[in-house]
Amino acid sequence: MVTSSMRIWLSVLLFALGLGACDDGDGGLRDTLFPDLQVEPDQIVLNVVPVGDSTDRVITLRNVGGARLLIESVTFSNATDGREFSKEHPETPFILEASGEQEVRLVYSPRDLGADEGALIIESTDADTPRVVIPIVTAMSDTELRIDPERLVYEVAGEGTVDTKSVTISNLGNVPVAVLDVRLGEGTSDDFDLTADAAARPVLAQGDQVSYSVSYTARGGDFDVGSLIIATDDAVYGEILIPLEAVQPSPEIDVTPPSVIFGAVDLDTETPIEQVFIENLGNADLTIESIALALAPAPNNEQFTLHGLEGVEWPLVVPAEGLIEFGINYHPTVDGVHETAIVITNNDTDESVTTVPVRGRVRAPCIAVNPMAMNFGLVALNQDSARNQMQIVNCGDLPVDI
Repeated sequence: MVTSSMRIWLSVLLFALGLGACDDGDGGLRDTLFPDLQVEPDQIVLNVVPVGDSTDRVITLRNVGGARLLIESVTFSNATDGREFSKEHPETPFILEASGEQEVRLVYSPRDLGADEGALIIESTDADTPRVVIPIVTAMSDTELRIDPERLVYEVAGEGTVDTKSVTISNLGNVPVAVLDVRLGEGTSDDFDLTADAAARPVLAQGDQVSYSVSYTARGGDFDVGSLIIATDDAVYGEILIPLEAVQPSPEIDVTPPSVIFGAVDLDTETPIEQVFIENLGNADLTIESIALALAPAPNNEQFTLHGLEGVEWPLVVPAEGLIEFGINYHPTVDGVHETAIVITNNDTDESVTTVPVRGRVRAPCIAVNPMAMNFGLVALNQDSARNQMQIVNCGDLPVDI
C-alpha cells in the first residue's frame, strides 16, 4: 500500500530528476543524454591557387554528447560559388553516434582570378546549435621568410679559438620554398667555414624552418668579414645574404708624434728631450720587443740619444688602452744634416715594425746668388751696357760676411 507520505517523497524525487535532466552545466545530464555537435575548424582559409588547379581542406564533425546526433544537411550558403567550391560527405541525413565523427572534404577549384568567399552550413538535431555556419575565405598565395639573425657576429677569445654561430630560415608564408644552394660568398675570409648542416636542401612548407651554421677560427688577429649565401627557388628570396663579421682581440699601436724634427741646432749644443708616446688602442696586450735607433750611416745615430729606456726588461707589455713614453734629444758634434729613425718592434699584426723618422741639422752659413751668371750681349766700344741686377740671399742660420 502506498501511503500519502510515500507519494510526497516520490513527487519530490521525480521533480529533482526533472531539474537534473534540464541542467546545461558541465557534467549535467544533458552532456550524457543529449547529442552535442562540435565542428573543427570554425573557419576555413584556403590559399589561392592558379586557375585550373585545386586545393582542399577537411572539416571534422564530432558528436561529443551522449546520444545519437542526426546531421540533417550540409550545404553551401547562397554567396558560395558552387562552380568553384565542392564538398564530399555521406548523403544526408546521416547519423553520428555518441563520440562518433565524420569528415567533410571541401575542394576549391578557382575558375578565374581573384579571391573568393562563402560559407558551409551544417544543420543537425543539436538543440543548442541546430545550425552551424562555417565561413570560407581564400587568401592570396604569399611568400614570407624570416631570417634570424640577419647577420652573424663573432667575438673570439684569442688565437686558435673556434666559434660557431647559426642562422635560421623560417617560412611564414603559404608558398613552399626550396633551398637550392648554401655557400660562402666571394671574398669571405678563409677563417670562416661551413659546417656539415650546409648539405641540407629542404623544401620549407608553411611553418617549417632550417638552420645553417658557420664556424670561425681565430688566426692572426684583426677583423675578418665575409658572407653566407642561401639560394632558394623563390623570386623574392632568390639569394639570401647573411653578413659575417669576426673581431679578434688584438693590439693596436699608436705612436705620437709621427716624427721628431729638431730643426737647426748649434754645433755641440744639446737640445731638450722630446717625448715620444706609445698607446695601445686595441683590446689585447701590446708586446714591444725593442725600441732602438735604425741602422744609419755614421755618424748619424751618434748625434741622437734615447732616454727613459734604461733598465727596461724586454719584452715590454702595454695593456689595452695603456700608454708608455720615452724621450730622445739631439746633440750634434759634427757639421751637417743628421737623419735616422726610432724603430719599435711589436706584435701589432698591421704594424709589427713601427718607425718614427728623426732629423736635425747644425746651424751653418749659406749664400745664394741669383743669377749665377750674367750675359751682357754685344756692346759698342766705349759704351755702357744696360744694367743687370744680381740678388744675394743669406739662406743659412748664421750671418754671412761679404
